[in-house]
Amino acid sequence: MTSFSRRDFCLLALSGLAAAPVLSKAAQPLRDPMDRPSLSSRRAAQVLLTAVRRAGPRLVAVGERGVILTSDDHGSSWVQRSSPVSVMLTNVFFRSADVGWAVGHAGVVLHTQDGGQTWSRKLDGVALAQVVLKAAQTLGHEAQAAAKLLVRDGPDKPLLDVYEDDELGLVVVGAFGLILRSGDDGMSWESWMPRVPNAAGSHIYALLRQGRALYLAGEQGNVWRSLDSGRSFEAMALPYKGSFFGAISLGEHDVVAYGLRGNALVSRQGSSAWEMLRLPTTATINTGMRARDGSTLLATQAGELLRTKDEGQSFSLLDAGTTAPILGMAQAADGTIVLVGLRGATRVAASVIF
Repeated sequence: MTSFSRRDFCLLALSGLAAAPVLSKAAQPLRDPMDRPSLSSRRAAQVLLTAVRRAGPRLVAVGERGVILTSDDHGSSWVQRSSPVSVMLTNVFFRSADVGWAVGHAGVVLHTQDGGQTWSRKLDGVALAQVVLKAAQTLGHEAQAAAKLLVRDGPDKPLLDVYEDDELGLVVVGAFGLILRSGDDGMSWESWMPRVPNAAGSHIYALLRQGRALYLAGEQGNVWRSLDSGRSFEAMALPYKGSFFGAISLGEHDVVAYGLRGNALVSRQGSSAWEMLRLPTTATINTGMRARDGSTLLATQAGELLRTKDEGQSFSLLDAGTTAPILGMAQAADGTIVLVGLRGATRVAASVIF
């Protein structure tokens, strides 16, 4: 498992491992993990965690088998919260201290209105497939055939990222080009797949809002951009064809897409041109974040932390105290950097980073 990366979210789901047994070894009823609440465990803070975000002063982390954790002491201790599903959760996003979303395998979308203490399910792969099928009815034969296959496959496609704001509404992306939008807090959904020029159905791993633009980053070197609030997307030409697992703001106006084998490219000032960044690593980059001081951090499959203070002109390699893959990170209210991955959550003192 030392090679586990964001790409493997898709591979795990498609191989059926997303329905692995829950935390307890006790015999469980044969219920779909999409409908089975995650079991409580004293070891929940040590399981595979995939993402962590700030919700006001609180931290919220998600991970395998539906695990959801919150911390009110900057990541020093964690409380497991009740989750309505046992599928792997792949990402979490908070638009405010109270309102947040989590996405995961089986097309699951979860919602909280109390800072991550309680969660409800707003979408699953069965309903998702019907939304895609409805949108395909006005398209060509190939799109309709692909949508019907999605319905026949059942709820096995993972969602990988989620974002919400007042203008866009709620947007989720995932495997095989999935992209859906809700304007009413998940009560109803529309497919945006026809808006994205993605005939190959490449996985979409991440989305980023940068100013007025919305970026999607995916496999095979794909980055798409919308300048009209998601009504249309253009495929951007990049000099690299490896997968991008994420995208992040760099400074006030630049965007970085990052992914396989230490590759990261930057678009300056909203330009359509992209250039390679020179990084002191060849390890796959899984996640990134903007720190409060304006610097940008990237984290790798080899447990490395990279920091730039000059908008990508140079990067320093930091000692995160781990060699395990880092899948997510966030800056706690006290300045500490909290990392999550194969071994749960760990803290890195601000003095090490800054």
